[in-house]
Amino acid sequence: MKVRKYWKETFDLNEHGDFFAHAVEYEEGSQYVYFHGTYRNGEGQEFPDVTLEVLLNEPVRVNNGDIVISSAWENYWVLGHELP
Repeated sequence: MKVRKYWKETFDLNEHGDFFAHAVEYEEGSQYVYFHGTYRNGEGQEFPDVTLEVLLNEPVRVNNGDIVISSAWENYWVLGHELP
């Protein structure tokens, strides 16, 4: 069962820009998480209401009701915007 929670974090995507997350969607045991928020590409263009899909090195865990997401990523994709 997928769960969606409020999440406030900024991700530096190096030369690909930044992502400002306001929510996260996850399923316990999955290696994928979906951050929802605003993407700013390397040229400074902002795209609201997009998704950052992340493939983690380790599955998502829930510990005492708190989500535990690995900070190590295998890969990521920004969905819902047009590339220049």
